[in-house]
Amino acid sequence: TPPPVIPSAIIGTKVLIADNNDRHRTLLGEQFAEWELRAHGVNSIPTLLAELDTAIKARLPFRVVLLETTLLEGSGDTVIQKIAALPDPPSIILMQPVNTKRRSTDTEKYPNVAARLLKPLLQEDLLNTLLIALGQSAVSDRSKSLVRQPTGRVNRSLDILLAEDNPINQTLALRMLEKLGHHTHVVANGQAAVDAVSRHAYDVILMDVQMPVMGGFEATAAIRELELGLDRRTPIVAMTAHAMAGDRERCLAAGMDDYVSKPIQTSALDGALLNAIGQDLDEPDSGDAEMPDLTAPFDRSALIDSLGGDLELYAEIVRLFLSHYPGEIETLQRELEAGNAEALHRTAHSLKGAISNFAAPRATEAARILEQALKSGIAENTKVLVGNAIAAIQELSAALRADLEKL
Repeated sequence: TPPPVIPSAIIGTKVLIADNNDRHRTLLGEQFAEWELRAHGVNSIPTLLAELDTAIKARLPFRVVLLETTLLEGSGDTVIQKIAALPDPPSIILMQPVNTKRRSTDTEKYPNVAARLLKPLLQEDLLNTLLIALGQSAVSDRSKSLVRQPTGRVNRSLDILLAEDNPINQTLALRMLEKLGHHTHVVANGQAAVDAVSRHAYDVILMDVQMPVMGGFEATAAIRELELGLDRRTPIVAMTAHAMAGDRERCLAAGMDDYVSKPIQTSALDGALLNAIGQDLDEPDSGDAEMPDLTAPFDRSALIDSLGGDLELYAEIVRLFLSHYPGEIETLQRELEAGNAEALHRTAHSLKGAISNFAAPRATEAARILEQALKSGIAENTKVLVGNAIAAIQELSAALRADLEKL
C-alpha cells in the first residue's frame, strides 16, 4: 500500500527518543526520517534532560518525547514533572514493553503523559498517536479495508478510543478489537482521554470507570462539556468491574451510552459496539460468562472460550500476567511494611482487575476481599489478607505457567 501522507504542519518537527535499546532507537529514527521528522536519540534520563535543556536554550525545542518506561524506574515522577515544567513542554508518549514487570512507575500515575504505546510498536499506531499528540487528525488507514476486515457483527471498521490503565486489560481489549476489525488508540487515564477527544473525533469511546488522575465518570462529563455546541455526540461505553444492579443507570446518568462488564467477553464487546453505532442486534447478548470451575486455580475452558478460542491471545495474556504479577506482589509487601493504605488499595484493585480475566475465582476473591478491606484503611487483619491474596496469586501463576508450557 502507498505510504501515508504526512501533514505539512508537522514536517520538520523535532522528536526526542529516549530508549536504552540501541536497535530500537535506530529503527525509530529511520521511521521518523521517512516521515520527514527530525529525530534524535538518547539512552538515559540525564542525557534526555540535558538535550531538552540545550534545545530550549537554542530556541529549537523538541515538541515530542518518546520515552521508554524502563528508564523511569525509581525516578518516574520526578522526570515527568521536570519535563512538564519546561517552557512550552513537549508532549510525552511513553513506550512500555509488554513483558516488563509493572511497577510504581507505570504511566497511569502521570497526569502529564499524552499517551502510552505498548511495544512492539505498530507503525500505524505510532503515527496516529504522534499526530494526535501534535494536535493533528489521525491519518486514515487506506489499507484498513484490506487488512482489517471486521469479523464481528459491526459491518465496518471503527476508530475507537480505549481509556484503560491496566496493562493486561489493555492488551485484552486491544486484541479483541483488532480481531473484530477495529482500529484503537489507547490512553491510560481519563484526562488523557479528554485530551485525545479534543484533538480527534472517534466513532466510539471505551471508558474504564475506575482510573487514576481522572476517573471514567469525570472524563465522560468533561467530554460531554467539550461537545456542547458541536454537531456530534461520541458514544461512550463504560467498562466496569462491578456489574451490579443500578450500574447501567449510573453510567447513563453520567452521560455514557452503555456499559460492558469486566472481564470483557468478545461477544459482549461486539454487541456493545453494535449498539453504540445504532446497528440493530440480531439477538440479545448479555455477555455473561458461565460459572468457572471452583475446584481449580483457573478455568482454562472458560478462559479460552471468553477469548473466542484464540490460543495465541491466551498465551500472550498469560505471559503478560506472569511478567506482571511479581512486581505487584513486591508492591503489596513494600506498602504493607510502610503502612500505605492508599497504595495497597490501588495495587489490590489493579490485581483484581488483571486476575478477573483468567476465570480464577479464588485469586479474584482474595484480591477483592483485600481491596474492600482497604477502603477504610489498614486494619489488624490486613497482613493476613495480603498473605491470602499473595498465596492465591502464586497458586494461579503456577497453574498458568504449567499450562503455558504444554502449548
